[in-house]
Amino acid sequence: MRTDKIRWPTLIAKGITDAAMFLANICLAAMMLLVCLNVILRYVFGQPIYWGDEIMIYLMILMVFLGFGYMLIENRHVRMTAIMERLSVRTQNIMWIVISLLGVGYFIFLLLAGLYITIDSFKIGFISTITGLPIGPWQVVVCIGLAILLMASIWFTINRIRIALGGRSEKKTEEISHV
Repeated sequence: MRTDKIRWPTLIAKGITDAAMFLANICLAAMMLLVCLNVILRYVFGQPIYWGDEIMIYLMILMVFLGFGYMLIENRHVRMTAIMERLSVRTQNIMWIVISLLGVGYFIFLLLAGLYITIDSFKIGFISTITGLPIGPWQVVVCIGLAILLMASIWFTINRIRIALGGRSEKKTEEISHV
């Protein structure tokens, strides 16, 4: 019964991060298509799409921010572990909790700053000088990515606390229940 209580928040977090990663993959595919199209137009006709570079930058930013949460939940973030591996398991668990809590605080700060900048962009009607498109909608997606990263970070922190208290991680609990 306890695994049912643990399982549904994990499924929701996983579903949200999977959807964000799907959108990140769409951004990557669109970037690749735009780059190929720009190269062809540049060399065949001598005239690339004038707004192509700016849109590729936006797509890259969106891809990164949408993929952050997925990478955290899947435990695929790049880490420097040279010092952590030399510590005892108990100390490692404590360090992971401290690092995770700092991460949650930092992501809250980033999300609030992102929301402030996005609201400001909409208020002043900030538009791109190249494409003439408003910047606000792009910033909204970045804020969504930050919110997903915050959610994933909270999930990760809860999981780290559970491990430190001697419980199993949700991933291990699911693996055991499927065996």
